[in-house]
Amino acid sequence: MKYISLFSRILVGTLFIFSGFVKFNDPVGFSIKMEEYFEVFSEDLATKQDSLYIRISDTKGNSISKTLPTYSKQNSHSYQIAQQSEFYELNANLDSIYLTSVSVKFGEETAYEEAFFHETGKTYEDKLNLTWNLGKQNSEVIHTDILPFENFSKTEIIDIKAYLKESSFLSDFFTAIIPYALWIGMFICIFELVLGFTLLIGWKPVATTWLMLLMIAFFTFLTGYSAVYNKVTDCGCFGDAIKLTPWESFYKDIVLSVLILILFIRRKKLKAVFSIPFAVKSVVFVSLLSIAYSLYALIYLPPINFLNFKNGNDLLVQMAIPKGMPAQDIKEFKYFYKSKKDGIEKEFTIDNAPVGSNDWEFVRRDEVLIQKAYKPKLDNFNNIIHPEKGDISKEILSTKGYHLMIVSSDFADANEKGLEKVYTLEKEWTEKTGLPVWILNGSTPNIKEKFAPNFQNPVLTADKTFIKSIIRSNPGIILMNGTKVVKNYPHRRIPSFKRLSKKLK
Repeated sequence: MKYISLFSRILVGTLFIFSGFVKFNDPVGFSIKMEEYFEVFSEDLATKQDSLYIRISDTKGNSISKTLPTYSKQNSHSYQIAQQSEFYELNANLDSIYLTSVSVKFGEETAYEEAFFHETGKTYEDKLNLTWNLGKQNSEVIHTDILPFENFSKTEIIDIKAYLKESSFLSDFFTAIIPYALWIGMFICIFELVLGFTLLIGWKPVATTWLMLLMIAFFTFLTGYSAVYNKVTDCGCFGDAIKLTPWESFYKDIVLSVLILILFIRRKKLKAVFSIPFAVKSVVFVSLLSIAYSLYALIYLPPINFLNFKNGNDLLVQMAIPKGMPAQDIKEFKYFYKSKKDGIEKEFTIDNAPVGSNDWEFVRRDEVLIQKAYKPKLDNFNNIIHPEKGDISKEILSTKGYHLMIVSSDFADANEKGLEKVYTLEKEWTEKTGLPVWILNGSTPNIKEKFAPNFQNPVLTADKTFIKSIIRSNPGIILMNGTKVVKNYPHRRIPSFKRLSKKLK
């Protein structure tokens, strides 16, 4: 038992130190993962609300019903109704006609679309009626006439706040702490590393094992919940250094729980390695060093970069699928037929299935996953939208020579001084080199339109999560040479054009 305890102590302490380090090495990355967990708990613990039932009908007898979910933190639903009429002149033997199209959208989703033809000079009327119902309340939102020769588009806000049930305390709690995910995450990482260190040196073994037991119980719950309900697909236990699925992380936490339980049972027999005064000084030193390191990583960039866009990486290599590995899931179908003579069910393959047989009756077809598709390290370099050209992801990847990538997950949250330096650099780069500049942004359209005039080049739209995975800075600069990453620059170290141009060989 003595040697099992020693093995557990070394393994658990080392894992806690490694886990804490790789996470506070990239505090922004871990805060993104914390936000994910907080949002999941906030949604899952929210009070279940009545759905919004919608019915759209016209005088022709056409109708459509739609159900929209509502949430305790939602104050309204919006819809847009639009009508457009077009004139069509036919040949001399026929009257000219108008085509009137009507559409109703809820958010970005079209719920109703219908076209009406009517001849010029003839009266034509049709009415579109839109009603909604939430719980026991019933209110007609709009009752409008579709009139010929008229074009219009209007958006209405449906106020549902008065009909919503009160939100739960826990849901509100997790929503409230989302803005503090960064600082909560940094504290957890540093605390985890310090606990691992105190276990190894044997300082305060009773308190250490108690805290470890509570921490691993919390983490096991998180990973177990994610695994069972498939909520957070990457637990973030070891940051971006080692990716684990929720189930892999859950099994890891189960093993750690057993080892920590052994240490907890033998907590009074764990011997100190150093004297108490030296142990106290070393714990304080490790704590301060961890805080300083994580603050440096936060202010600038992670000293050890595990992201796909780290200096020296080739994006095509990161996107490559090894030879022999499947690009898509490999599946097999199994066919089940029942004998008409004795009623026994039997499994067949596609090659020997008794198709068209009078002796067998088809029952079902099961899909079996043989091998999952290989997922490359960089699998989301897509849907980078140019305002005029559309998706230009392939164009960016096929660019030869040096080019500049400017990224901002959201202009509204970007560092203002950093943005000013980016404007100056982008202008000089464009005017003096003529080399491509790609401005990737995840802002909402209205925010993007507000900041776009500050740039010489078009602002491209990309997924916000993808942009955050490029560089842990808002804004940030990536100097590229073809598909190879030359250098990352955070907003605090945006170079002048003169300095950056020295990198161009």
